[in-house]
Amino acid sequence: MRSATIEVLKEGEKVLGSPTIGRYHVLEYQDDEQMGGQFFMTMKEANDHVSQYMREVQKRFGDSGPNYILDLDGPDGNVYYLWGILEKFVDENAVEDSKNNPPYEGYEGVLDFCLHQLSGSPAAIEFRMYGHVIQQISDYQYAMETQK
Repeated sequence: MRSATIEVLKEGEKVLGSPTIGRYHVLEYQDDEQMGGQFFMTMKEANDHVSQYMREVQKRFGDSGPNYILDLDGPDGNVYYLWGILEKFVDENAVEDSKNNPPYEGYEGVLDFCLHQLSGSPAAIEFRMYGHVIQQISDYQYAMETQK
């Protein structure tokens, strides 16, 4: 499974003893093995790159089902990844709206917000984790428990 993370570096922070071209470090993984990485000047550029990891579903005209399939990260996945997708498919205000989403907090709160905003049209994203389709937070929690 492909995944990516975004690390936000401190101003002037060096990686492997060298200065970087940008503060936003995207690390790319395949089956938990790091395959590559890049630095970006802005969070938007990093999010755009990470969102390319979503798999677009090839459909014939008239086919139903999701337009995209998104494989979620492991426990407490990368919230920046979800925010990037919200920004791309909803708007920049959705990121702020997702930060206050009771009854869930943290990653689960943002994921719950994404599930409600992005599962239907026009984005039509199907969320998956460890082979399970995630339609609500209890599905996410079940996938986490069965992976242990």
